[in-house]
Amino acid sequence: MDIRDLLKKIREEHNYSVARMGEVIGSAGSLVNQIETGRRNVTEKYINKVMLAFPAYKKEIMESFYMGKIKEITKEIKDKELPLKNVKIDISEVEIPLFTASAGNGLLVMDEEEETIKLTLPREIQRIKNIFAIRVLGDSMLPEYRPNDILIADPNMVCNYEELNNENVIVEVNGERYIKCLRFEDYRPYLYSYNQVYSPIEINGNDEIKIIGVAIYLIRKMSKKYSY
Repeated sequence: MDIRDLLKKIREEHNYSVARMGEVIGSAGSLVNQIETGRRNVTEKYINKVMLAFPAYKKEIMESFYMGKIKEITKEIKDKELPLKNVKIDISEVEIPLFTASAGNGLLVMDEEEETIKLTLPREIQRIKNIFAIRVLGDSMLPEYRPNDILIADPNMVCNYEELNNENVIVEVNGERYIKCLRFEDYRPYLYSYNQVYSPIEINGNDEIKIIGVAIYLIRKMSKKYSY
């Protein structure tokens, strides 16, 4: 359910007017009305007030709010992908930083030397600030990503970890770099592999975690005849 519809449903189930709802959650009734009618954005600060007043709805509110955010990010990623067939693609060569990320048991960041790679990319991708390339090592992300695939990562989408639920991220955990699918379960983050041989990695409060980019574009070497 859309977060706005859910917030309105909670209010109506308690037979509250927008003014009374505002009193209960500690906001103006006019803000409640603007949120429900789409004239104001739903913020984390607002839903926290609602969850505090209606704790029984906490899980439902969190899921609805963050799923909405995820859809927005997914749309943003799709907007940056290659155009559809029969559309002229504007491409050119660009040189960008190249790093490696493990799709297995982790890669020590300190072991890596600085490197660049020249790639032919659509201009829509090139326009994204500070993009970088990641070479995939290991098989834990099969079949989505194969060993030696090159991923283009966008560091600008790393804002709020909860908004990256179910996104493929390049992440550093305790000095080791991975390419994994970030998922939240009971509000706790896990790093998942698509290859089910590998167990999820649970992130706890003692871990040093840094998400450095979101995978937005894939370049695959199809045969020995071709190169990047």
